[in-house]
Amino acid sequence: MLWLAVGLVAAAGWVAFQDAQHQSQQLASPKSSEGASPLARLERELQRVDETVWSKEFLAQECGRTIERFWDRFNATSAAARWELLREWIPSELSVGELDAKEMLTHGLSRRASSRSLRLTADAWRDRLRDLERDGFEVSEVEFRHRAFDVDAAGRPDKSTWMVRLDVANPTRSERSTLSGEVRVTWGTRDAATGLWPVKAVDASGLVLVSRAGAPPFAMVLSEEIEPAPKSGAIDPVLVQDIDGDGIPEIVLPAVNRVYRRTATGGFRSEPLFSALPAELLSAVLTDYDADGVVDLLAADSKGVWWWRGIVGGRFEETPRRLWLAPLPLINPSVLSVADVDGDGRPDLFLGQYRVPTIGQILNPSFHDAHDGHPAYLLHHEIDGTLRDITDAAGLSPRRYRRVYSAVFGDFLGAGRADLALVSDFAGLDLFQNDGTGRFADVTVAALPDAKAFGMGTAVTDFNRDGRIDLVMVGMNSATVDRLDHSGLRRPDDPTDPRMRSRMTAGNRLYFGRAGGGGFDAAPHAADVARSGWSWGCAAQDFDNDGWPDLYVVNGQESGRTVRDYESEFWLHDLFIDRTVEDRTATSYFLRKHAATRGDGWSYGGYERNRLYLNRGEAGFVEVGNPFGVAFPEDCRNAVSADLDGDGRMDLVITTLEVTPARRQTLRVLRNQLPDPGHWIGFQLIRTPGGMPIEGVKIRLQAGGRSTVHQYVTGDSFRSQSPAALHFGLGAESGVESVTVEWPNHVTETFASPAVDQWNRVRAPRLR
Repeated sequence: MLWLAVGLVAAAGWVAFQDAQHQSQQLASPKSSEGASPLARLERELQRVDETVWSKEFLAQECGRTIERFWDRFNATSAAARWELLREWIPSELSVGELDAKEMLTHGLSRRASSRSLRLTADAWRDRLRDLERDGFEVSEVEFRHRAFDVDAAGRPDKSTWMVRLDVANPTRSERSTLSGEVRVTWGTRDAATGLWPVKAVDASGLVLVSRAGAPPFAMVLSEEIEPAPKSGAIDPVLVQDIDGDGIPEIVLPAVNRVYRRTATGGFRSEPLFSALPAELLSAVLTDYDADGVVDLLAADSKGVWWWRGIVGGRFEETPRRLWLAPLPLINPSVLSVADVDGDGRPDLFLGQYRVPTIGQILNPSFHDAHDGHPAYLLHHEIDGTLRDITDAAGLSPRRYRRVYSAVFGDFLGAGRADLALVSDFAGLDLFQNDGTGRFADVTVAALPDAKAFGMGTAVTDFNRDGRIDLVMVGMNSATVDRLDHSGLRRPDDPTDPRMRSRMTAGNRLYFGRAGGGGFDAAPHAADVARSGWSWGCAAQDFDNDGWPDLYVVNGQESGRTVRDYESEFWLHDLFIDRTVEDRTATSYFLRKHAATRGDGWSYGGYERNRLYLNRGEAGFVEVGNPFGVAFPEDCRNAVSADLDGDGRMDLVITTLEVTPARRQTLRVLRNQLPDPGHWIGFQLIRTPGGMPIEGVKIRLQAGGRSTVHQYVTGDSFRSQSPAALHFGLGAESGVESVTVEWPNHVTETFASPAVDQWNRVRAPRLR
């Protein structure tokens, strides 16, 4: 298998040279012959910077084109014909690592690292390829990320470091594997005829192979293409909630007027959610707004917030009521999150908006601290049922113009209150402490070790089972930034902090709650889950019921006709179209460049696989997306985990948003059928007439000498909502000593020895 990795990288040289005979995909260089127009002056200046400051980076991109062209050919070739791509190229220098002994993990998974570099001959390479093909192996997907580039003393290309991932399947053996890690490439002399740099040598002695035999634990039981809503162009938000009270969650897509209910045969049927929509809904959340014990729907359109009063059976047939009119049109409501922020027993609402990066937009020097978005609102639930804007009075004004993607109320500081975690693009995570009366103080600096990121989604759970709430923020990493930092390249006129570029692209941030409360610390194994790609939604659940919550992340912004990616353009050029550039000139520049790049099929954060990180406790996380059957190559957005069939194994609901070969969106449901899960216990939070809100409820479990805590929150993941149910894996423990339910107003209930391997119902106590 390691030899296959070497061949895929090395074969890129031969394939790219053949491909270059027939096509040319030149980067559209700025024109310098357009007189003295502002656009011409801007492009000449950018070209000057490219030829000086960024010259080494452009040389790296030229070399990388060899790999990109091979990757495109690979994607366009059938599984059987891919072996021909490899057999026709004979590498001159190949090195692999000898696989160490198998480390058996769990659920039939094995892990093998490689070490002790071994040289391969051309004959050995041919023989091994024949063996792999004869044995039934297929390479289903590949990823190549160019992270470091070096030149020799004369300034010629020398070596590169690539992060490589190969997802391999063997249908005859019912086996799936992922081979991943760093590969070192040595470049040859540029070919005058093709203009490409050939791969001279490959060293793949540091890869890791994770394998599993047998049917994948996750099976797709629904995959349906859905026409998006006209204005938003999306099918989300995705709300998974038991709206009819039968103990099984439904899948609700309010923007496209659909609800999916499980059938007696285990499938799903869709039906209209409303009899008619009053307007196009842009964001939504399910809650019991009027405390009658029935799930209601709150939804935002461009004018404000609607309330649909639910009726028994999970129907929304009554005429909705307008709760709040926004003072300005709502442009892009991205999240609605619910909590009783002041302890009056009524659920309040946070509405966050995202500002889409648009043509001519200014980000520099605030790409790491953008506060130029559309306003967010903290809306208080008044006695008469309406909502009132209290954002200023609550102390949230200094951050109300973030480009918000998700917002979660939770007990993040350990005082039992509804604190607020705000996740924003071009900023990261802001953390606000609630004083108990609905006034918030920004404690980000004191409570978090580093909160900068291109923030997208978040998840709340107790990853390390120490009885404290933990937090993960989903962000993005960048191979371009890796290369620039490795080479020490930056524009001399860049006004930003030199450290911000790498901090913002550190990827996902995993935080563990501090002992004694007061904030979070970086998790010991945070690096295991950091680099998942251009990530969106996430779900933190114990998928194998071993007692340790796992993490699923969906990825991919826009996979175009070619793997060539626009991302480097952002860091080299777009970031510097700042306030010195007149808006009309900037717009012309971006329109022209878009036509020459993404309009011509380039990707942007494309061709990334979803990741499933299996939590091994003190041993860290291992990525098992392909062996478990959930590493889809399509660009995805939403992710929710829920027990959709009541068997105690947490299933998955995801959406795709694809542009190639055609634009389409799908809803997918994946049933968890892992054959050997551990024991488990679950708690369904039951709304009751006159009962207190269930948002923010914490359940603390004492089992096997450990205390574990989960909390029910809304606004997590990305434009999604998880059921009002808390699930705990127990592993080998067949009993639970005690369970304590901590309600938001500090009322607690304790139960001894609840039944395991079943869902237990916890009813909301009445307001006092």
